[in-house]
Amino acid sequence: VLGGRVLVASQLEAAQEAFVGMTRDPDHGPIVAIGRGGVAIEELDSAVSAAGPLNRDTALRLVREAGFDRAVDAHADALPAVSRLAFDHPSVVEVDVNPLLLHGDRATAVDALLIVDEDAPGA
Repeated sequence: VLGGRVLVASQLEAAQEAFVGMTRDPDHGPIVAIGRGGVAIEELDSAVSAAGPLNRDTALRLVREAGFDRAVDAHADALPAVSRLAFDHPSVVEVDVNPLLLHGDRATAVDALLIVDEDAPGA
């Protein structure tokens, strides 16, 4: 018997793990960060960041700077999406996607946290 809220999801194959995050800097606005995800987020210092809005060319450069050589396109698609979220919804003050599983040409967010400031302008 299952009680409360239950999430059932399909089993995913092992893949390269990344993280994508965003935080709002008071002076520079949304800053998007990427790097190694999963348990490696604590072990490696591979994160790189840039102020948004991010386009695909900037995203590709960041992915390569972070040391990713596989699933580059999938990762590069995720970055502008997070950047767009930040600019389209000013009440979102923080995003944390970890892990983001990178499978060839697609990325799957396994766990994500969005922090919303209900008192922010535009909320």
